[in-house]
Amino acid sequence: MEKNPRAEVMDFEKIGSRLRNLRKQKGITQQQIADVLDIGRNQYQKYEKGITLVPSDKVDMLVKYYDVTADYILYGDESYKFLKLLDSLSPMQKRKILPAIESMILVVST
Repeated sequence: MEKNPRAEVMDFEKIGSRLRNLRKQKGITQQQIADVLDIGRNQYQKYEKGITLVPSDKVDMLVKYYDVTADYILYGDESYKFLKLLDSLSPMQKRKILPAIESMILVVST
């Protein structure tokens, strides 16, 4: 049985690593994301190094900027990717795929 990622204690270093990866994927510097968050680069570096926990208001800003979820930033939960894919489908496509998804979930959960 898989662990619920939110049941884990927050690991500051893993959070920092995810922030670094998101920033690099976006191709921006630490200064640029620090400007978005309205903080100094040194403070942002502490987030990426796992020295300081990111305050909730800054997590909200990062969620919007990177188009991810707080659960991804804080715990590494990547379920948001599935939801984005599902949102990209037309209503007809959703009607076709949802029964298959439900069946798969029932199979793996038993």
